[in-house]
Amino acid sequence: MPSAADDRIDRYEILAELGRGATGIVYKARDPELGRLVAIKTLRPARELPAAQREQLQRRLRSEAATVARLNHPNIIAIHDVVVWYDTPCIVMEYVEGWTLAHLITGSPLVPAQAIQIVLQMCDALEYAHARGVVHRDIKPGNILLGDKGLAKLGDFSIAQLTGPGGEETGGMVGTPSYIAPEQVTEGTMDTRSDVFSLGVVLYEAVSGVRAFPGSDLVTVLADVAHVEPVSPREHNAAVTPALAAVIRQAMSKRPDRRYESARAFAQALARVRDLEDAGTGAGTLRAVRRALTAGLVSLAVAGSTGDLPGAGRSVGPPAQRSGEPSRATEVRLGRPAPNEVGRPGEMSAGRLEASPVIPRPERSGRRSVASGTHDGQPPAGRSERSVGSERVTEILVATRSPQPQGCLSVNAVPFATVLVDGQLLGETPTACLRVNVGEHRVQLQQAGEQSPERVVRVGEQHTMENPVRVSYDFRSRQFGH
Repeated sequence: MPSAADDRIDRYEILAELGRGATGIVYKARDPELGRLVAIKTLRPARELPAAQREQLQRRLRSEAATVARLNHPNIIAIHDVVVWYDTPCIVMEYVEGWTLAHLITGSPLVPAQAIQIVLQMCDALEYAHARGVVHRDIKPGNILLGDKGLAKLGDFSIAQLTGPGGEETGGMVGTPSYIAPEQVTEGTMDTRSDVFSLGVVLYEAVSGVRAFPGSDLVTVLADVAHVEPVSPREHNAAVTPALAAVIRQAMSKRPDRRYESARAFAQALARVRDLEDAGTGAGTLRAVRRALTAGLVSLAVAGSTGDLPGAGRSVGPPAQRSGEPSRATEVRLGRPAPNEVGRPGEMSAGRLEASPVIPRPERSGRRSVASGTHDGQPPAGRSERSVGSERVTEILVATRSPQPQGCLSVNAVPFATVLVDGQLLGETPTACLRVNVGEHRVQLQQAGEQSPERVVRVGEQHTMENPVRVSYDFRSRQFGH
């Protein structure tokens, strides 16, 4: 067995210890033949484990290797090799640069949209595994790895089982107590829906920041899993919508027949919640557009004629959509009168309806002021002195649904931190692709009341999710990464 003094396992050069649990150790290593980084999972030294337990764990390691070797999916940690070193099987796995979900949610909830995106990927992984007769049986935040490109991967199939034609397994309770399904506690049975329950518990924890079943001892935890409904995640995080809370509740139903019947069905429900929330945001914008358009049309009616309108006879509104272009949304605002446009109090004044050039939708900083179309206080050509002095300006801003060209900003920090871009809070680390407008931005990280210096970066359209601008900061050394 490798020890602190060893520098290799078989041909693999040990670089660092990534972590250890009650029975195993995971190393970061390098494959000199293929020139790539790997992770090697093995057992603790023989002197630290009883002989009977060690034999059982060796069988489990071999079983994991045989099980995962059958699975080839982008959201499942791949196995490259199995070697025997000091009479112990060692699994050589894909190395993922990043963090576990457990590290990410320690002490604070995730933004619901981020949690949904992670769980959707896990649903894909489970649907793939379940279709091949593999039930994971130990879904938990510590077994979900998050790479720096937003890709989530499911690992640790060490207690996974191949199911029979009926898809159900018996034989006792296995897994991590806080995440196992109720039927495992009460009946010692499980099937693919048990993984759905566990993933629902993971989503609950991700959006609430607390465990669904946090009992202080094993008996309490198991009793809660079997019989107690946790409070709604909305009690811990107001950003969780009722629709998302309902999906989590169904995934965590005590009875398997009341849960989603498959990981795919769970994913479809989550996707509907995501789309509904996106549509809700768009609906709010549309209502504002309709209100402003109504105000503009009333002003036009008071004007009484089209003779005073610049470009009368031409349609005013969004440009015609060209083939292949994204759909456009119209944003309407009522502007302040120009300095020389003074109306009498209480008088409804005529409006001038004009289309401004396509401009980007404002970011979180709120509304931005827009020029009224006059220059140096002078009325446009063809307008009478009288009409200018008596009207208020109605502005129509035509904005694309997607703002101006954007690029990806990948931001990491040790420990995790909030991300400020140009002084605005835009998320939490790690974030693989924070979309910002093309141009120069000031990036700053904030953690426990401490702020990093500002790092100025320039983001271009070429900075995609695969090739983002990267910013990392270590609060311990107070230095940015290179």
